[in-house]
Formats: sequence, C-alpha cells, structure tokens
Amino acid sequence: MEGLTERERDVLRLLALQLSNEEIAETFGISRRTAETHVAHVVAKLGVANRREAGRLALGLLAERKDQ
Repeated sequence: MEGLTERERDVLRLLALQLSNEEIAETFGISRRTAETHVAHVVAKLGVANRREAGRLALGLLAERKDQ
C-alpha cells in the first residue's frame, strides 16, 4: 500500500467491496476511463493479476490491521 497514491488507496478499498469501474467512477465523480486507469495502476503497483486479487489483498491487509 505504501506505493499507492491516496486516490489509488481509495480505489483499492472500493475494489475490496467489489465495485465495478462504473461504480467507482460514480463514487468519485470521474469518468469510467479514469476509474479504469486508477484500477490498472493499483493492479500493477500491487503486482497482482487482476482487480479481484487486488480486492482480496486489500481485505487481507484490513484484517491484519484490525487484529493488531
């Protein structure tokens, strides 16, 4: 999570909730294409294969923080 921008961290939280690109775009008042770009950056920076893996990773990180 350290290499992600604040917006990318926000997008990651929404990926954990399984929101679509359209729903992410609506949440932030941005275009679907911009949401897609944010998702692509999150996936690349986390080194995962897709948005589902990114969401699962986020859930794991949140669970770890909760346990601490």
